Formats: sequence, C-alpha cells, structure tokens
Amino acid sequence: MLAVRDDGRVVGSVSGGCIEDDLIARARAGDLDDAPARLTYGVTRDEAARFGLPCGGTLRLISERLHDTEWLDRVLASIRAHHLIQRTVDLVDGHTSISPAGPAAGPDFDGRRVRRGYGPRWRLLIIGANHTARVLADIAATLEFHVTVCDPREEFFIDWNAAQATLLTSMPDDAVQEIGTDERTAIVAAR
Repeated sequence: MLAVRDDGRVVGSVSGGCIEDDLIARARAGDLDDAPARLTYGVTRDEAARFGLPCGGTLRLISERLHDTEWLDRVLASIRAHHLIQRTVDLVDGHTSISPAGPAAGPDFDGRRVRRGYGPRWRLLIIGANHTARVLADIAATLEFHVTVCDPREEFFIDWNAAQATLLTSMPDDAVQEIGTDERTAIVAAR
C-alpha cells in the first residue's frame, strides 16, 4: 500500500522503487484518475525490465484518489478497539463501503470490487524476560508484532530496550487478562 500526495511525498511501498517513481511522477503531473482505477505494470517484457519486475512479472494496482478520508477514522478506531474491518471499493461505480471482517479478510479482487482487510497488529506475549525472550522480541518486532514481555522480576528488565516491547511486571496469568488476548494474540513461555 502506498499513499502519494500531489506534491510527490509518499508513505508506504508497492515495489522496489521503480513503480513508486512512476506513481509519484503521475501524481505530480495530475495523471492519476479521479475515480478508482486499475493500473498494470509489466505487460510487456520491456516494461517488466524497465520497472524491475522479476522474471517478466506483472504488477496490478488499484489507484484511488481520496477526497473523503472519514473512512480512515473508522478503520483506525476499529484497529484501536482490536477489531478487524474490511473496506470495499467498486471500480465500476466508485462506491465504497466498510464492514466487519473475519481473520481471513485480506486483499481480494473479483474483477469489479477490491476488498482490503485492516486490523490490529498481531500480538505476542512473551512470558519470562530472559535472553531467549530478548531475541524473540526483536524478531517479532521486526515482523511488526506488538510485543509484550511479562516477568514479575523487575531486575530482569534493567537492560531491556523498551522501544521494541511493552514490559509488564505483573504475574503471567494477570498479564493474559490485562492485555485481553484474542485470535490475533500468540503467547510464548520463554525458559
């Protein structure tokens, strides 16, 4: 997913850079459709090489100019409440809708409608603040898990970098209840 402002400023990514460069140039030139549209890169071998698509691959994107961003507030509120939500964009009439989603909700395209699931990050509760937990926390944070480490022994957290994890000094059974585990939460006891 990539957001491009009219001035070319970006957040996110859809490729290794060449597609982003083209989208930035299109945004600056005003060449992106006002209505949701499908963009295809790599149709020909030369185009695949130009955009750096491996093995002559093809990349299909949906471009959507955002006039109304109210839906973003609904998505963010849902994520904060730790609920999954799905946004659907109809490429024929431009209609969009938001609805609750299940764990399997993901990118889906049926030829007319694009569906995209949004939800809370996966969470990892690590019980025990030992060396294994420290390495596991770093790996999980790199994979964009929200990491919580629980150990009632405060002295075990002295050298922890709290930037990659939330540190709890409660008992493990209390921590499980405190964070409100759900189907997007994994728990590991590090020994």
